[in-house]
Amino acid sequence: MLKIILLTLFSFAPADSLRTETVNGKLFIVHQVSSGETLYAIAKRYKTSVDAIKRANENIEAGIKESQLLRIPYEKKEKKPVSVDAKEKKPDQKTHTVASKETLSSIAKQYKLSVKQLKELNSLETDQVKIGQQLIVSGAKPTIAEKKETKKEVKEEKVEKKEAPKVEKPVVVEKKLPKEVAKPLEKKEEVITISENVADSDEKKETGTAEIMDGTEGTRKYLAFHRTIKVGSIVKVKNVATSKEVFVRISGNMPAGVDDKVVIKISKAAFERLGGTDNSLEAEVSYYK
Repeated sequence: MLKIILLTLFSFAPADSLRTETVNGKLFIVHQVSSGETLYAIAKRYKTSVDAIKRANENIEAGIKESQLLRIPYEKKEKKPVSVDAKEKKPDQKTHTVASKETLSSIAKQYKLSVKQLKELNSLETDQVKIGQQLIVSGAKPTIAEKKETKKEVKEEKVEKKEAPKVEKPVVVEKKLPKEVAKPLEKKEEVITISENVADSDEKKETGTAEIMDGTEGTRKYLAFHRTIKVGSIVKVKNVATSKEVFVRISGNMPAGVDDKVVIKISKAAFERLGGTDNSLEAEVSYYK
């Protein structure tokens, strides 16, 4: 029953709640820290306390960092979610727990049922199911007509996947000009400003080498390390050679031992956005202090 409760909980949980673990008989939810998250925010989300999280993770006395894995204590609640809809489970009935990427159609096919039968067995009004939901999968005998209906539904599903999405033509406002062909209105490029620009603050600029951050090959986020800029700040980085610019978020401090000529380290996605070809480039960093 506890597993059913946890599966129901994870059907509504965010993507950073990875799994559950049992340590010394106690149940924990494994949470991956996102950029900018604090212990207080994590404790509030899981309805626990900061002290409880610290007791479960002895290595966070000095603070937490992005992508770090934390054990979050899980306490059993008095009100238990109903695992099977409305109908009472009979002793001879088999149940199926919905797994990731499963659909009502794939579950029905697995137990040689039609979608209609599966919906009737579980009093479902729609074809939507959730991870961890328990479904009754026995107690009905498929008829020949229902088998044909199941095959028809599979074929219709394949046809729907092949249909190309309809693209609506953009409405172009034209103005008639004498002896000239009407031209579509030009779209103005959106101007992005640095969020830290506040009153009575001066823009600071640094020029030096920008290098690629280690371990960022698998992310498309624009992140950076800097020696003095506050974590979470947005700064502008410009490729001096090509004048290409990109805005990055400071996600941590510059690692120790980095050459003084290196003013900033940026993620690989940001480096490629600037048109960098080697592992470093000459850059100009702009921010508000």
